[in-house]
Amino acid sequence: MKTSGLFLFSVIALSGVLAYLYHAYELIFTPSLLFYDFNVYYYHAVEWLHGGSLYSTVSGFYLYTPISSVTFMPFTILSSWDAGIVFLFINVISIVILWWIILKILACYNVIIPARSSLLLLAAMFLWRPSNHNLAAGQVNIIIAVLLALAYLYYIKGRQGWSALALSTAVLIKIMPLPLILNDLTNRKSNHLVFIGLFSAFCALFIGAGLLIFGIGEHSLFLNMASKYASVNVPTYDFFHPNFPSWPVDSYGSISGLLIRILAVAGISWPAIASIGWLAIEAAAFICLTIFLYRGPQRSEWMAAGYCSTVALLLVVWTISHPTYGVFLILPLTLLYYVTGLHGLERPLFGFGVICLSLWEHILYLGHFIDGPVKSLLYIFNPVTFGYVSILAVTILVLLRLKKQYAVKNVYPSVVSAGQECQDCAGHARTN
Repeated sequence: MKTSGLFLFSVIALSGVLAYLYHAYELIFTPSLLFYDFNVYYYHAVEWLHGGSLYSTVSGFYLYTPISSVTFMPFTILSSWDAGIVFLFINVISIVILWWIILKILACYNVIIPARSSLLLLAAMFLWRPSNHNLAAGQVNIIIAVLLALAYLYYIKGRQGWSALALSTAVLIKIMPLPLILNDLTNRKSNHLVFIGLFSAFCALFIGAGLLIFGIGEHSLFLNMASKYASVNVPTYDFFHPNFPSWPVDSYGSISGLLIRILAVAGISWPAIASIGWLAIEAAAFICLTIFLYRGPQRSEWMAAGYCSTVALLLVVWTISHPTYGVFLILPLTLLYYVTGLHGLERPLFGFGVICLSLWEHILYLGHFIDGPVKSLLYIFNPVTFGYVSILAVTILVLLRLKKQYAVKNVYPSVVSAGQECQDCAGHARTN
């Protein structure tokens, strides 16, 4: 691992150790603060099993598809605490699986990582703040990250069926990754109808199973709640933290989240028309990026950078981009570091983004010791926003560099097809 990589690893390790020490303190003195997200899944499953509704507000806000709740029902045979411990173990195993999948993906790009570097990568994955935040909260994001990485691995190996299954499973758990289906549309040699058809078929199969298990009633409640949620993109800024700005609001790492924070401090609510406009901006951004990637040189490195840019754009425009969503960047960051490489301005931007996502909570907690305008500025300009935007900027710079590089060489080899592994980057293989 390069010197700059060791510096970033040191920052990640420092923030991770501090976070784990804090969680150890919680475990000893306030264990009820751990697994708070898992408890939402757990108690909503308990309510349904006892004749209630999955979408009762008694156990907190819940916006997941009915079929995804099936995965949490076996946990109800245990106490909430014991179930949380078991789910923690599953998340830990999931990080190891994610690491193994990433190594497989790098092997497709003929990138060889020495054992020492691969172990440092695994350690960084455990220590990175978004990862240990998910572990402590009992979130499902690590499992979704595994599914997304699996979908990418199968896709570059040409196994579209398995890729569509993994992606549809991730989307049925949390709809946020849905725009990643656009990655298939950027590949000129892919059979788009087959991939999208398989993806749609698996989604329909899951939804059908949900209807058989939960009936139309629960799905109607889900659609009603989802429509109210989507109509304003987010409920309101103070939906999650009504006592703003006395507590650091970390649920909005997107650009729209930044705008909402600015309006909230000014005493202006986020109007519904603004949310509708932002949805249009989101759609336009993904369409423009997809067209740009489709018309690009289509080398394996280009396709990898394109995937990274799509994930980064998703985190920038998805209004409630919580810091825990940073685990979705583990694969893109690895691809940027080892496959496409980083040059010039890309390096400091990459480091800045990683540091922001590692230290966001430490920076926000300074607000407990600062009063006045500086405190408000800390909450408005959330480091998570700068982290996500920086990574997106890196991906754009990498794409522009690759396009210029291949244009100068006048080399436009065939696209990586859905049935071909990423062997065309053998000429760019490197040992890190």
